[in-house]
Amino acid sequence: YKAIRNANNIVAFTDKYVAADSEKAQFNNIRGQALTMRAMSHFDLVKIYGMPYTKDNGASLGVPVVTENLSNDAKPARNTVAEVYTQIIKDLEDASGLISKKRNDGQLNWFATRLLLARAYLYKGDNAKAYEVSSDLLKQAEGTSFKLFSNSEYKSAWSQQTGSEYFYVIYNSAEEISDSKEFLSYLMHRSGYDDLSISTDYMDLLLEDENDVRIKIIERYAKNRDYLQKYVSPDYKVSNMPILRISEAYLIAAEAAVKLGNKENAAGYLNAIVSRANPEKSVDAADVTLERVLIERRKELVGEGHRLY
Repeated sequence: YKAIRNANNIVAFTDKYVAADSEKAQFNNIRGQALTMRAMSHFDLVKIYGMPYTKDNGASLGVPVVTENLSNDAKPARNTVAEVYTQIIKDLEDASGLISKKRNDGQLNWFATRLLLARAYLYKGDNAKAYEVSSDLLKQAEGTSFKLFSNSEYKSAWSQQTGSEYFYVIYNSAEEISDSKEFLSYLMHRSGYDDLSISTDYMDLLLEDENDVRIKIIERYAKNRDYLQKYVSPDYKVSNMPILRISEAYLIAAEAAVKLGNKENAAGYLNAIVSRANPEKSVDAADVTLERVLIERRKELVGEGHRLY
């Protein structure tokens, strides 16, 4: 809610401010980012404190929707999950017409906004809209600097400051956050708190194909002590956090397509991920199932905070 309050401050200011022609593009981009951040914050909250939308079509209680700044002692009532999703989708649709498509590492952009919107539609159970938004996003990304890491660069890409897959990455600096030691990276590094390691069943799944490139970003230290190396840039103590990346768009498009009964399209999007992991592998359209897509989601998005939801 602190993030929502900050976003609301910007939205409230841009409601009143009259931008000069020379300022409008920058002005719209700032407002679009604020709306996206407000949507992202409500989305994260309702995922934690509300039931899934598909449980009862959003009828159960979610979290309070806050679109204007309240007094510090305010106690707003909880909105339903459906009402929270309505606000999330409205903010993201509004932001889409304002925010810049230009790559600006460390800041949100149109592609980040649309990926979040596709995810919201998928979680809502609106597979037609999830497919429409994610497939269009991928089409719009063609010819830009946004693309999947190649098989050959996958391992090293995670240790870089930024990368072609990232629509949105939070930059962190040890100079700004002195000796914090509270980053996800420090929790899952054996030289840090050593609190998180890869589960045995995940490793068994991934090792079914010993040539899967994703094995290369796991440090196999000892028996049942396998460590994910996704958060190591600039180092494991204070790591940057990739939040939204293009690979999720392929997986959303594949999942939505298979739920809509379009196995050909589902296979095309799924194979972008499968064949990147191992160029010798692919999935035939006839063999595409929801279970197969979810397995690939688990392999690709491990450690990024998706599977629980």
